Amino acid sequence: MSCLHIKNLKVSFSTPLGLLKAVDGVSLDHVDGETLALVGETGCGKSVIARSVMGILPDNAVLEGEIYYEEQNLLKMSEGELAVIRGKEIGIVFQNPSLALNPVHSIGRQIAEPLIVHDRMKKKEALLRAVKLLEKMRFEEAEKHSRMFPFQFSGGMNQRVLIAASVVADPKLLIADEPTKGLDAALKARIVEELEIVKRFNGTSILLITHDFDLAEKLSDRIAIMYAGEILEISPLKDFFSQQMHPYSQALLKSLPDRGFVPIPGASPSMLNPPEGCKFHPRCPFMREICTRRRPSLVKIGGREVRCVIYT
Repeated sequence: MSCLHIKNLKVSFSTPLGLLKAVDGVSLDHVDGETLALVGETGCGKSVIARSVMGILPDNAVLEGEIYYEEQNLLKMSEGELAVIRGKEIGIVFQNPSLALNPVHSIGRQIAEPLIVHDRMKKKEALLRAVKLLEKMRFEEAEKHSRMFPFQFSGGMNQRVLIAASVVADPKLLIADEPTKGLDAALKARIVEELEIVKRFNGTSILLITHDFDLAEKLSDRIAIMYAGEILEISPLKDFFSQQMHPYSQALLKSLPDRGFVPIPGASPSMLNPPEGCKFHPRCPFMREICTRRRPSLVKIGGREVRCVIYT
């Protein structure tokens, strides 16, 4: 059963230079209980999808399409209706804890807040629940840490606090937006461990947004590859790492230091003026003339999906 169904989502931003097409016709199903990794280079539109689901885009955003969460179209909801779902049904871990956490409130209060707001829990009980969650997430001296403030924590600790605050109300879906960005290997391993705890104990579905293939490989069940506002490939994890179908997926993996360190020629296209046809064709080693004028559809092949004329 699908807990999140995105259909033909288009998100553009009005700018002084013109209309920036950040997301261009994305369709995606996220199944109950799975971890789906949305992977792509910085600026491809991944985080815009996350913010579209949460209803927290800036005023200059123009949206088209549908986003269904358990048969409710989120794009048709009022701000008040969305506020009920945020935190309780859908949680989000932002990539910058220094901006997401309130510097004047204690760690415990910020973790407890969703319980107070959504579950009408008394403050004392909510704070106790926050301490227990910190213990579950292996914070030493959890009660002491709950009385501290974000400035007293490292960046990695604050990222773990964000995860705790996002799951304290037991949301059915957790969106983790670049949860390990800027962290060293040891802290990345801790974040992976804690997201696995969330999934194991709460049965939470996770939409993992990342550019880190190692993280995706450790956590996800399926992987979706995004480029220039489009989904180019969706595949079960094991199948993807055995054989990538789309030329961009192949090139992206080969560009990694531990897989050859071969850079992709050229640069990602401008979202203000993307190329006609396949958006990857100016950089693709398998480019044909038809690629310059026809935009391929996302087609299903077995249990996988791919957007490339090779398969049509």
